[in-house]
Amino acid sequence: MLNKLKNKFILINMLTVGIVLLLIVVAITVITYNQEIEFAKIAVGEQARDRIIMVPMYSSKPKPEITENLTPKNNPISRAYTIDAYIDKNGEVVCFASYLGGYSSEEFASLIKKIGALEENKGTAHGVIYAKRKITYTNDTSLDFEYNVVISPLSIIYRQVQGIFLIGLSVVLGAMCIFYFISRKLADVAVKPTEEAWKQQKRFIADASHDLKTPLTVIMANNDIMLSHPNSIVAEQKKWLESTKAEGEYMQALINKMLELARSEALASTIKLENTNISELVEKTALQLEPVAYEKNVEIKSEITSNLVIKSNSEEFTRLIYILVDNAIKYAKEGSRITISLCNTKKVIALDINNSGNVISKEELPHIFERFYRSDSARTSGGFGLGLSIAKNIVTALNGEISATSTKENGTTFTVKLK
Repeated sequence: MLNKLKNKFILINMLTVGIVLLLIVVAITVITYNQEIEFAKIAVGEQARDRIIMVPMYSSKPKPEITENLTPKNNPISRAYTIDAYIDKNGEVVCFASYLGGYSSEEFASLIKKIGALEENKGTAHGVIYAKRKITYTNDTSLDFEYNVVISPLSIIYRQVQGIFLIGLSVVLGAMCIFYFISRKLADVAVKPTEEAWKQQKRFIADASHDLKTPLTVIMANNDIMLSHPNSIVAEQKKWLESTKAEGEYMQALINKMLELARSEALASTIKLENTNISELVEKTALQLEPVAYEKNVEIKSEITSNLVIKSNSEEFTRLIYILVDNAIKYAKEGSRITISLCNTKKVIALDINNSGNVISKEELPHIFERFYRSDSARTSGGFGLGLSIAKNIVTALNGEISATSTKENGTTFTVKLK
């Protein structure tokens, strides 16, 4: 399932980026094509050179004396590829300027004659952009040129534009290959929280099912025993009834805890924060739990800075203190001390709850806030492994942070930092 989600993420990214890049390449190609067409039209319509080396048709020898007698009207204004042809009074192509642009002499002469037969003096026909004009002389009037035809082959423009498109397409394909590997890395990063949540959800269902399966098995076994003695009186079945009741109470407590966890996970979107004197709440909750600590022969010591007021929620903050202090009492060694410290630093208000119970290993410490997680040393103390998960959800809803440290010298300390 997660692999499918990752592949969909990559596919969507690739399609989005690919379409955008392809549209950019197409846009550049179209713009380039239109510009080249405009350049060609301008060049053909106003083509002139300071010096033109004239080459007679069907000959490779230039006629420099002709060059001296031709005076251009304008300077070159474009990079467009153009070819000049000169037509005599009989309609024959007598020479061309500098190059044939890939045409053979016969092909060029045939093309110029076709263009010369057109009525329009400029336009696009026969695969070229063309313009026709009369020749102007300055010195020698004996030259028999009648008019001049300038063409710019569209095939050259097509090749230029095609080259730009292919280069752009190659860049897109290369970019897509690079982006594919980037997308895979990004997909791994993006899916990782979902993967962790999925694993936690599976573990949650497995642990909840396990914790519910045992009492259900006991209840069903008790019922089978009682049903096998239909003539027994209630007093004779007392121990089975008490066992069933105990397992039912256990299941009820577990379900209530799971509902409390679900409520805490939705707390961030529903909680209302207001000015709250958290010093009073910590003192009050610690006092309420002193009888519980006394029963276990554990002392509670408070070091609380008075009148600390922050934006919080009194009900949820009280529940948070109760969970953390009750957890500290549960795992504290008999005859030891629990220290509750509340102080104000320059940036945050720090709440520390310390007990000297069994040390939580470095391997287990990162997992203690996960649902249903119980360290090996904690399993013998009962509980469902949901209290710290609920506490973390409350702290998150209160815009705070919670962490834990555990060493043999200093015991286990839970620290809540609130702004």
